[in-house]
Amino acid sequence: MVEVRRVGAGDSADLTRLLEHCIAELNGLRGGRALLDQMPGSWLDPSALVERDATSATSVTVATAPKIVGLCVAHLDGTDGWIGLYVEADQRRTGAGGTLLAHAMDDLESRGARAIDAVATPGDRALKSLFEAHGFKARLLVMRAER
Repeated sequence: MVEVRRVGAGDSADLTRLLEHCIAELNGLRGGRALLDQMPGSWLDPSALVERDATSATSVTVATAPKIVGLCVAHLDGTDGWIGLYVEADQRRTGAGGTLLAHAMDDLESRGARAIDAVATPGDRALKSLFEAHGFKARLLVMRAER
C-alpha cells in the first residue's frame, strides 16, 4: 500500500538515493539533460528539499511503500502551479505516481492555483499518460536546434 506524506528531516538518505536514480534516468532520456539544466539546483538537493517544504510557496511530498519510492515537488507562484514528479522505475504502475500527483494538485488548488504545469521528457509516454489521466493537456512543445 502506497502512502503519501510530507517530507521530513530524517528522509535525506532516501531522498539522496531517489534523486540519484532520477538524475541518472533523466540523463539517459532525450531532453532529460535540458530538463535537469532548467531546474533550480536546490530541487535536486535532499536537504534543500526538506528546507523548501517549510516555505509557503513549495510543498514536498513523498510516497512510501514502506521505503520512499516517489517524490513530488509542488510550487506555487501567484496563481500558477508547477509540479515535478519522480517515481522509482520498479514502483511505477502501483498507484504511487497518481497518488502523489493528486495530492500535489489538491495542495496547489487549496493554496489558490488556477493553472498547474507539469513536465515530461519527449517520449515518456507513461508519464504523459499519467498527467493526461489527471486532466493535464499538452499545451507546448519546445524544440531546439543547437549549432
